[in-house]
Amino acid sequence: NHGYGALKEQGNANDTKSIRSLVMKYPLNRNVLQQAQGIIVHSQHAKQLAQDWYGEESTRDWTIIPHICTIPTLTMNRQSSRSLLGLSVDDFVVCSFGFVGPTKLNRCLLKAWQQTSLAENKRCKLFFVGQEHADDIKKAIKLAQLSDTVFVTGWVSEMDFNHFLIAADVGVQLRGNSRGEVSGALHKCMNFGLATIANRHGAMAEFPEDTLYFLPDSFTEEQLTDALEHLWQDVALRTRIGFRAKQVIHERNHPLACAELYKDSIENFYTKSVDKAQAWNLPFAALGAKPSTFSRDDLMALARLLAHNIPAKSITQQLFIDITATAGTTLQTGIERVSLALIHDLIQ
Repeated sequence: NHGYGALKEQGNANDTKSIRSLVMKYPLNRNVLQQAQGIIVHSQHAKQLAQDWYGEESTRDWTIIPHICTIPTLTMNRQSSRSLLGLSVDDFVVCSFGFVGPTKLNRCLLKAWQQTSLAENKRCKLFFVGQEHADDIKKAIKLAQLSDTVFVTGWVSEMDFNHFLIAADVGVQLRGNSRGEVSGALHKCMNFGLATIANRHGAMAEFPEDTLYFLPDSFTEEQLTDALEHLWQDVALRTRIGFRAKQVIHERNHPLACAELYKDSIENFYTKSVDKAQAWNLPFAALGAKPSTFSRDDLMALARLLAHNIPAKSITQQLFIDITATAGTTLQTGIERVSLALIHDLIQ
């Protein structure tokens, strides 16, 4: 997928941490992209990542379709949800949804929370609604002596997840080191009309300006602290952001609208693939003979024509070097040493 340099890195990866680092560094999807008749992704960010790795031509058969969001049919109100979760009507509730791990920047949120006046108010509560994953956030909460107001729920049912969405005053969905994915948790926050703080990272930056309380991609602790304080004090702003977020999601991410886009895209991919298959068959039909009856020169000429008219999907340019003579020789003269050094530098 990514040449001998990546292969060398894999060979040097001898522990779980270094292997995980490699997986996060490289897309490892070249074979999939080359064989696919078309690709559907949820964001321009995913498309841009492919272009960064494989060049602009790699995405000419790609389509962007929004992440589907089913409009919630709410049978519970805010007061009922809070009662079920053991929350008071007067509590100010901030939630970060989804799994708890390094790429969600949960520790950044916890540190910012500690610097706010919310941390000193027993009515203000912060919930990490999701399963903890390699972040040890519970230990950090205990060390900060915030166990009375900051909680990690662990995995919750869909019903309880929705109760937290209804009960919350503010959502915080942060990201780092995106791999092209979209945040399902962020879409849920917006779908429920929850005013949400998000940094301009990856696909999250593609939402309209007035649908989220945006922070820079690489934000400071002070910027996040100010955002929490601002939304705590400004009820009208929370209402405006939540209303606009829900409006955009219900228009752009509605299942019927997305289904129509899926239908059109799949039909388009199929039509192109049929055309390509016919392009392969037509030369043989026109000649009125089976390939087995062709001479070698006929087949070579036909191969050249097909390669010209139906080029294989090339993701990135490749350089092939014949090292047969260099690898097979036992000589150690200047020419061999220079050849080996050049090959080594190319691999690096």
